[in-house]
Amino acid sequence: MTIVKNARLDVLTSVLNDLNRRKNWNCEISRKSGCFLDDKPIIWGVNWAAIGTVSIEETREFISQLNIVMQLVDMLNKLEIVVDYDTKDSRIVDRESFEKAFNTLYPFVEYGLVDVVNDFLTEEAYN
Repeated sequence: MTIVKNARLDVLTSVLNDLNRRKNWNCEISRKSGCFLDDKPIIWGVNWAAIGTVSIEETREFISQLNIVMQLVDMLNKLEIVVDYDTKDSRIVDRESFEKAFNTLYPFVEYGLVDVVNDFLTEEAYN
């Protein structure tokens, strides 16, 4: 189980949203369950819109996108993230520090480096 301060979850969520926008995925990663009333790990899932009948090439591209997103979701679920909503993050305190954290985390999420993402979320590797 990975206990994560809310500010770091916000950074992670922003990275996921930005990846979705930049990669132009036809799906998005979102919380399937887990909220502030709950001390159970967040379960992440994939939300995709129906794309209708498309060519086989478009189908292949969509499947490729889903595979990438599925790997990211698998990585997130393995972390078993539980949010600590009460403890303030001493390093992510303003927009500048948020952007620094975002830029630090982004490539590690993009390439699915679970150990580094875990270290960031638990403050092991982020200064």
